[in-house]
Amino acid sequence: MVEGHGIVLKTFFSSAYKISLLDLDHGKITAVPSTNQICAGALVRYMLAKRGNNYQISSIEYIALPLALDRNDLFFYHHVLELCYYFVPLDGGPCNLFYVVRQLALLDGEHLSYRYKIFFLVRLFLIFGIHSEIPHGQWPLLKQIFASDVDSIIIETLDLKTVDEMRGWLHSCLIHHPLLKQFKTLQFLNKVEVESV
Repeated sequence: MVEGHGIVLKTFFSSAYKISLLDLDHGKITAVPSTNQICAGALVRYMLAKRGNNYQISSIEYIALPLALDRNDLFFYHHVLELCYYFVPLDGGPCNLFYVVRQLALLDGEHLSYRYKIFFLVRLFLIFGIHSEIPHGQWPLLKQIFASDVDSIIIETLDLKTVDEMRGWLHSCLIHHPLLKQFKTLQFLNKVEVESV
């Protein structure tokens, strides 16, 4: 057994209680926890053992729960968890993905602007390795962002036209996912939060 750190992406209530975790070292894994008192979105520390195709986790400790987030931010956080669940392959995922998602798990009552959320999702899709083709003449502001270092972008400098282009690009990335009908949080991208520029 080794110590592990992970973020609970999803819980399954079937004959055998399982969870999907974004593990720091192993990427997305399926695990059987020693308790069924696990909350989706929790940042946890545990002891990890490989058993066949699955993992078992025990000695589970909560590091953070997203309880301080307001309702809109909590819904956004669950949207991010769902995207990770559906886009990251089992036993895989980019090594920096855990740290990016952990930023949200560790937020303590800060309100996230709509601009930040959309930019976070664009960055997340780039980390996933999803690069939807940008048709000629479409989303020119987004093309400029992709041509630069995305991590160097100052979010407050993004105007609403750029944010709207980002939202359109995110829709184009999602539309072809084979399990799109199973997503439960897609209405996040359909609802524009009012925000001043």
